[in-house]
Amino acid sequence: MDTTAQILEACIFLADKDAKVTINSVREYRGVGSNSTIGPVVALFNKNREMYQANAAPAGLKLAAASALDKVFIDLKERMTAEIDAVLSSKEEMSAAHDSQLRRRSDELDATLAEKNTFKDDLKKSQDNLKSSQDELTEKIQLTIKLKDVNHAIQEKLESLETLIERHNEEKKRNDHAINELTVALALSGEKKNHSDRESTQKDGIITALNLSFREAVEKNDAESKENREALAGLNKDLSIADKDLALVTSAFQTKLAVSEDKRAISEGKLQTLLAEITTLKDAKSACRESLRRQKIWAGKVLAKTLNLLTKEKIESAISLLGDSLDTHKTL
Repeated sequence: MDTTAQILEACIFLADKDAKVTINSVREYRGVGSNSTIGPVVALFNKNREMYQANAAPAGLKLAAASALDKVFIDLKERMTAEIDAVLSSKEEMSAAHDSQLRRRSDELDATLAEKNTFKDDLKKSQDNLKSSQDELTEKIQLTIKLKDVNHAIQEKLESLETLIERHNEEKKRNDHAINELTVALALSGEKKNHSDRESTQKDGIITALNLSFREAVEKNDAESKENREALAGLNKDLSIADKDLALVTSAFQTKLAVSEDKRAISEGKLQTLLAEITTLKDAKSACRESLRRQKIWAGKVLAKTLNLLTKEKIESAISLLGDSLDTHKTL
């Protein structure tokens, strides 16, 4: 005989003795039993005690009713257990899905952070290249300034040489004029050719010395002019090359600067996107935690409600079964 039937039998025995049916009296009669086990059966029996006293049903009918009551308990317990297991299983599945989503988002976050670090490294390299280009451009500019200063100095030297050449030309003109005057004087004094050979030799020596000095000065000026022109041509060539190098360096610098700006803009854009994704992940994580918290609360409420309904439905089902059994017994 199961426990519920034994408790119900004890209640009927005590009632037949006109004894008060309580948890303690039933426990004393049986020798064992807890309040949670004996209490519901005692309450059900006392609620329907007049039926037992007015119509003493056979012990077999009472035991059948007790057995039916116990089956109701078992069926209801199994149904509630299945529902609770389904709720817990659903909770575990949702928790596993949230954990999987969080792990996936965490992996995406790690990948995005790695990409962010890569962009930081690229940005640092671009900044280093930009600084190197700036230093190179500064060096080229300083070299160009020096070349311009040298060119200016050469121009001044050429102007000085041109002035010197003009002076030599003027001196040459004066020498030519002196020679012409000397020639005229010699022609006018042709009749005096009988003068001493010594005086004539001195004049010829003077003329020869003047011509030689003039030729040397002209040759020297021509050589210096040629050297200066060659030096000026070389400097102009160097200046042209420097200008071309400066243009190339400036163009390369501007290109690198534009590329660096583009990379910086891309890095900033991806960084903003990364921050937005991190915020979204944090919000999703908070939402998952809140959902799990609500599910736990809901599961607790369902469990409490289920236990409450379990006791209530047990009692109501037992009353119904006992009533039906007694009606059948009366009919018989």
